[in-house]
Amino acid sequence: MSQMKKVTLTFIGEGSEQVAEKFYAWMTDGGLEDSMIEHLSDREVSVVGISDMDNETRDVVINTEVN
Repeated sequence: MSQMKKVTLTFIGEGSEQVAEKFYAWMTDGGLEDSMIEHLSDREVSVVGISDMDNETRDVVINTEVN
């Protein structure tokens, strides 16, 4: 089984809940996924895209593969 690596983003301060919601929507439905695929993929590894997400916890699972 492949290893999982995790990155956590935390928004703090006034309005952080709204910003977190906007970021999650941008990532999952607003075009950030396409940019992420383009910018993070290279000759060795391809970002396939979002393979799972949880709207309640805002967890997003991004699938990658070795070229």
